[in-house]
Amino acid sequence: MNELTGTDGGLGWDLLMHYGGNEWHLEVWIVPPSSPLASALIEPLCRVLTRARRKAILTLKENLVLNDITYRSIDLYRAVIDSHVETTDEYLAWALKHGSVGQCDWLPEGNK
Repeated sequence: MNELTGTDGGLGWDLLMHYGGNEWHLEVWIVPPSSPLASALIEPLCRVLTRARRKAILTLKENLVLNDITYRSIDLYRAVIDSHVETTDEYLAWALKHGSVGQCDWLPEGNK
């Protein structure tokens, strides 16, 4: 994918793989050094991910996959942590208003 002039600002590849009866989708991107890094999320997420939030995120991911609904993981984290979303219907309503496209430099509230 050539997004050099698009919202992602880089070059990307999609890898689709079938394994164990599941389809796996992996995106690999080459982006400029000024782009947000996922590694910057590790410490802030460790501080705010309670057992209940982890369960909500995993449950939402499972429900969205079961219903063939495409989502961005960063948006699930944003919805659960900052907006206290717990159900699939709440997430879908949240995503219509707040879903992200392209690069996202979000950090949990209190970590900016």
